[in-house]
Amino acid sequence: MSEEVYDFLSNYGFTDEEIDSFENVNEKMFYTDTLEIEKNINILINKGLIKEEIMDIFRKNHFMITAKNNKLEAFDNIFYNVLGFNNDIIRQIIIKEPGTYSASPIELQKIIDFLKEYGWSLDKIKAFLIENPKVICLYLDEFKNSIKDA
Repeated sequence: MSEEVYDFLSNYGFTDEEIDSFENVNEKMFYTDTLEIEKNINILINKGLIKEEIMDIFRKNHFMITAKNNKLEAFDNIFYNVLGFNNDIIRQIIIKEPGTYSASPIELQKIIDFLKEYGWSLDKIKAFLIENPKVICLYLDEFKNSIKDA
């Protein structure tokens, strides 16, 4: 990773060991810049997360550091326009499931469509996702298999 990114993360409050861990797990750390990281932090701040929560999310999900903004925007489109979530609900989901924004928004939409096909109301889908945010990180086939096993 660049020295600029390393310094940025260090100044944000991460230890050298944590930054090394980010780099060891997430190869995109070598190709990112501070602007991308700042955008991701600001997206989380706009959801109401505070610095300590953001740091915890980055520690649990190294890929959130380098998530592409178009992916985050696609999730926001689903969260706001399809599901009608507000920032407080999104904040709760992210805290419960730090992998939320590094999953696949396409797969989440497939899961929503699948549940609608089986007669689930939008309110039931919303409540289900709030209660079970790990579902957001699943592929449709994984989701189908998980409900078969339940």
